[in-house]
Amino acid sequence: IHGVVLLAFAVLLAVRAFAEERVAGTWPLLRGSPLSDREITLGKYFGVMATVGVQSLISGYLPALVLIHGRVSPLHVLVGYAGALGLASVGTSVGLWASSQTARQVYAAALSALMLVPLLAASRVSAVVDAPFRGIVAYASVVERHQNTWSAGQANSETVALYGTLTFVFLLMATQSL
Repeated sequence: IHGVVLLAFAVLLAVRAFAEERVAGTWPLLRGSPLSDREITLGKYFGVMATVGVQSLISGYLPALVLIHGRVSPLHVLVGYAGALGLASVGTSVGLWASSQTARQVYAAALSALMLVPLLAASRVSAVVDAPFRGIVAYASVVERHQNTWSAGQANSETVALYGTLTFVFLLMATQSL
C-alpha cells in the first residue's frame, strides 16, 4: 500500500511541474535560462523525488517500531522502501510527461491516470487474456507482480529493469516534448 500511496503522491506533485510554470507565466523565464531541456526535466524529476523521499522518511517511524518490537529484518524494510520509491519514480516520470503535454494540471492528472491505470490493472487483465499474451500483460503489472515482491522483502532485477525503463522512457518523452 505504501508504494501505491507514494505513486499517487508523486503523480500529484509531478503534474504541477511544467503546467504550473505555464499558468504562473514563468515558462518563458525557464525556457530562456541557459539550462538544456534535459537538465530542466531532470531538475524537476529530482525535485519531486526528493520531496517523495522526505515523505517516505517521515513515515519511517512505523517500520522502526516494528523493527524494535517485532521480528522483521532491517533489510526487509529497506527493500520495501526501495520498491516503493521505484514505483514513485515511475509515477513521477509519467506525471512530468503529462505535465509537459498541457498547461492544465487537471488534464495532466487525467493523462497520467490514463497511462498508469493499465499498469495497475494489468494483473486483473492477465487473468482473462489467452496464453500467448498472458505473460506479457502480467509482466506489466507494476503492483501485483513487481511491487508486492519488494514489499515482501524480495528484491529482483526484473522489477529494477521495468521501473528503470518506464522512468527513462517517460523522462525522455517529457524532455522531447518541451
